[in-house]
Parts: sequence; C-alpha cells; structure tokens
Amino acid sequence: MPATRCNERSSIFGFICPVRSTQTNQKKKKMTIEIWLAFAVASFLLLIIPGPTILTVVSYSIAHGSRANIPLVAAVALGDSTALFVSIAGLGAVLATSAWMFTMVKWAGGLYLIFLGLKL
Repeated sequence: MPATRCNERSSIFGFICPVRSTQTNQKKKKMTIEIWLAFAVASFLLLIIPGPTILTVVSYSIAHGSRANIPLVAAVALGDSTALFVSIAGLGAVLATSAWMFTMVKWAGGLYLIFLGLKL
C-alpha cells in the first residue's frame, strides 16, 4: 500500500486521511450551472419536507387542540436552543475526538429514554 493512502483501520473507523496529489499544479474546477441547479433543487426538496419535530407539533395540535400546542412549541424551541448552545460550546468537537466521552453521552441518552419510557 502506498504511503499516501490511509490504512485499513483508519478507513474502517471513518477517519479522514489526506491523500497527496501527484500533480502540484492542478486547476480547481468551477461549479457548472447544471450542478448548481441540481444542488438548489435537492436543497429545496429537503427543506420543504417536514421533520419529526414538526410532525409531532402538528399531530399534538390535532389531537389536543391549539391551546395545548403552545407549551410543546416552547419545549421544541428550548431543546433546539440547548442543542445549539452545546454545539457552539464545542461539545461536538470533544465528542469527535474522545470515544469514551461519546460513549458516555450515548449511555446517558439511552438511560434517559428508558427513564422516560418507564415514567409513561
């Protein structure tokens, strides 16, 4: 295996290994209008599809009325804000570099879901 290629173990775990180019003066390709339009259409389609949070809000609103929907919308906003703050604080980078921390967060989330299931 050439020295510029990743070894099998690093590629199994999804690490990004830089591969050196054999040509030093490669020109960067510009994005064509066809590729840009395909990207714009795909992005638009992904944005208009409702996610699980929106489906939860809509179904809860249909089942319990629009007055019961206000606390759910506030909870969704609080959850999204918390995830945003944690991401900005750098927890994602810590979890990406520490397998032990990532495992602990997964276990904590799993135990919390079990707790919620038992509570119901």
